[in-house]
Amino acid sequence: MSHVSLSKHFLTYFEPVVATTQTLKEEAFKIRYRVYCEDLGYEPAEKFPDYQEKDEYDDYSIHYLLRHIPSGLFAGCVRVIQPQGKSTYHVFPFEKLVRHDLNLSPGNRHQFCEISRLAVLPEFRKRKGEKTLPEGLIFSGNDAESIAHERRQFSVIALSLYWISIIASYNLHRDILALMEFRLVRHLNRCSIFSEQIGDFAEYHGKRAPFWIKTTHLMQRMNSDEETNENLKEFVTLLQTFLTSCPLFIDKVEVNHPIVRSNAKVDEKSFATPLYR
Repeated sequence: MSHVSLSKHFLTYFEPVVATTQTLKEEAFKIRYRVYCEDLGYEPAEKFPDYQEKDEYDDYSIHYLLRHIPSGLFAGCVRVIQPQGKSTYHVFPFEKLVRHDLNLSPGNRHQFCEISRLAVLPEFRKRKGEKTLPEGLIFSGNDAESIAHERRQFSVIALSLYWISIIASYNLHRDILALMEFRLVRHLNRCSIFSEQIGDFAEYHGKRAPFWIKTTHLMQRMNSDEETNENLKEFVTLLQTFLTSCPLFIDKVEVNHPIVRSNAKVDEKSFATPLYR
């Protein structure tokens, strides 16, 4: 979208929604059922007779949806799993699946959340190569022309949901952990979403590894890096404005988080104990 305003395109076709009611959360669960059970076969459909794919982590997650304005359909969803107190018994989902090098001790765990269950309905994943990917991504070569093409073709739904999750986590003073395929990591890098690998690749619906997205560093870079595409900066600012105006519901308590935080830098020294084992 180098010649088209990403923000204008987004506002014309999509509306972000925070799932603050059970009805809205169920819309996310229905999308996940269609994508992860029916479309990709990642989860057994018979396990969810109500056609809603959900698990124990949904009760302490913030859920986001994207509504397609012309059709009125909810086109995609994502959840941001919040840490539960300082108990070592409350592990993030990725910890059950892969080995990692991060020290998620009780003193550090509250500094993180996990992005998962990002899904886009098959109706919105119709380009060649997208149907087997829940996010709706395609990849090509490494030359400049191919990279520019990828940026234009990258699903605005997936891009929006990733950035919404990042901004929301930043507002909560938390970094993000995510289990991702290498091709997704590579593509997110090209969209200014940078991450650090913190563990080995393992088999889980394809080869995936845990990655750490440092939200404060990411947002500071977005605001200061002259090489960042202005179109993308404008788009992220638009999503920031949306999240500033929306209350977040965590543990049934409504909390407003301003987008403009203090200028204090957050780095590994601010954590209670060393972050790497």
